[in-house]
Amino acid sequence: MSAAVRGLVAALLADAGDGGWPAGVPRRLDGLLAAMPARTRHGFRAAAAAVDAYAAARTGRRLDRLGPGSGNKYLRGSPLAPRCCPCSTW
Repeated sequence: MSAAVRGLVAALLADAGDGGWPAGVPRRLDGLLAAMPARTRHGFRAAAAAVDAYAAARTGRRLDRLGPGSGNKYLRGSPLAPRCCPCSTW
């Protein structure tokens, strides 16, 4: 799994992924992506890379380097956050 996808998962979950069920999320996501069509996999990875690049441009650090709490805070405040749901659900 790429650093961009790992960083996005950590930021979305606001968890370092070192204990309990969050630790297995990257492995399960790899399995899910493997079952998807190639275009879908590439699209997901491209989107994760775009979010990661945007984080690097805005903060000087990639998502996997921001740490889960900071990454989640960054995502909530970014224009990339979905506008269809209240930020409290993020």
